[in-house]
Amino acid sequence: SIVGDNDTDMKISVMADAERCELEKDLAPKDESVIDIVRVACYIHQTSMALDMAQYAHDNGYEVCLNLMALSTVPEYELDKALEAFAASPASTIYVVDSFGSMYSEQVHYYMQKYKSFADAAGKDLVCGISDRERAGHQRLLLLDAFFLRGFFLSHF
Repeated sequence: SIVGDNDTDMKISVMADAERCELEKDLAPKDESVIDIVRVACYIHQTSMALDMAQYAHDNGYEVCLNLMALSTVPEYELDKALEAFAASPASTIYVVDSFGSMYSEQVHYYMQKYKSFADAAGKDLVCGISDRERAGHQRLLLLDAFFLRGFFLSHF
């Protein structure tokens, strides 16, 4: 294999963007792949497609994560609808994605609590993570407060 044997707990993941990937064509069944996790990323108008992609990846043996991008632009009622669907999906993780680096720690904490409430209501032990690619150093420290000190999972700096 390209990556060799993996005798560790490390998992290899790929990002599949809604409307840009054709998983049926691009993704081999898990038993034929070195990939462990498929992270499906979408904007709010692509939620239905992302859920279909997540189901397909799950049905083919992969662990699945969902990323709702550009969260700061999503109206609250649309977010609630998407989170309800995400919580009912086979995804083991849903990510708060601050695509523009515009949220402060209080906003991130609010969204993390909201995501968790939907997971709890669905009876799932759903991990919430953050993907925050645009933050500068001192602003990342605010995020550390929002996550580590409040018990959330932080990922993908």
